[in-house]
This record gives sequence, structure tokens and C-alpha cells, in this order.
Amino acid sequence: MTSRIAPIMPSRRWEVLTAAQLDRIREGIFTVLAQVGVRFPLTAALDILEAHGAVIDRASRLARLPRGLVETALAAAPR
Repeated sequence: MTSRIAPIMPSRRWEVLTAAQLDRIREGIFTVLAQVGVRFPLTAALDILEAHGAVIDRASRLARLPRGLVETALAAAPR
């Protein structure tokens, strides 16, 4: 029988991106979701998104997600 190996815990934490860079990426994501949108093939998904404030183009099946909708969904998501 082998003994359990304890994980090595790093003593230093390093960051690849600065807080400002992360904020810029986050803002870009919100812009893309609101202005470009996301294509959803399921009518039921479009219905739900529309009921929660998304702007829906049924012909192209495109949902534009306002920032508030995305933030609310992220806040409700399990971590």
C-alpha cells in the first residue's frame, strides 16, 4: 500500500494580468454580449432570455444580452 502524497502549496502568488487588464477584458465581454450577441438555436432559450430582458432577433436567432442580465445571471450561478 502506498502512502498519500501531500500537494505542494506555492508560497508565492503571481498574476499574469493586472487588475486593470482584467477589468478591460470584462468590459469587452459585456460589450460583445450586448452589441454583437449570441446565437441560440432553441426557441425556448430565446423565450427565456427575452423574458429576462435580452433583445431578440428571431430571424437570426440572435440574443443581445444587456449587462444587467449577465451580471444577475453570474451572481446567481454556483461557485
